[in-house]
Amino acid sequence: LYLNRIKPVHHPEMKYRILREAVRAYWIMSRDLTRAKNRLKGWYLFNGLYQCGRSIYSARNREKRLKAMRQEGRNTELAELLYEHMDACRQLKAKHIRLLRKVARPVKDLVQLVMTMPAIGPISGYTLVSLLEDGWRIPNKRKLWRYAGLSLRRYESRDFGIKGASRSGNRLLKRVVMSAAITIVSRGEPNGLLALWERDIRQNVDPKRARRNLARKIVVIAQHLLRSKEEYNDERVKA
Repeated sequence: LYLNRIKPVHHPEMKYRILREAVRAYWIMSRDLTRAKNRLKGWYLFNGLYQCGRSIYSARNREKRLKAMRQEGRNTELAELLYEHMDACRQLKAKHIRLLRKVARPVKDLVQLVMTMPAIGPISGYTLVSLLEDGWRIPNKRKLWRYAGLSLRRYESRDFGIKGASRSGNRLLKRVVMSAAITIVSRGEPNGLLALWERDIRQNVDPKRARRNLARKIVVIAQHLLRSKEEYNDERVKA
């Protein structure tokens, strides 16, 4: 304290703190469900059966599939336990979604503003609002890029060293904006953000770098919407 080396720590309001805690719990539960599905598919691969697509997870033909494998003498009891674990994770994930809707009621207007952007759904909206709050938490866009893990990582001396994408930052925020960028590019629906991507590609920018530039634009626009309390305007982005 005497040397003035203590860095200030941001303490959000209670409504944002509760929402952030619920968002983190949801993403943890989402990863648990993914692990449960991977374990189930791994059991099929271990038994020499390749199952592609999502039909393996549905309960429609589950008993029929297990009955046929039981007649072959396979260890279907383990498969039933894996199915039970996956179903439990699904139910818990649904409860987490209902909890998110409940705790997000005080900031419902902010979530709806963010959801006016392309490729931003309810979960992404909850995550953006929980981390960016009302938009005034982070002062400028460069610090926002660093917080989102979208800045450049440089270790250079006399033109020698390492230069590449950052590996730090908030992982949840980076996942949301990068997923939104990938969705915009993959869907191909005409909008201002897709036009920015196409402009970078025409200028021979590396696709990975162009996707990161698009993610930067998305997070900056989200911050602007939270600050101005205005809906997304595609014409302004095109201009």
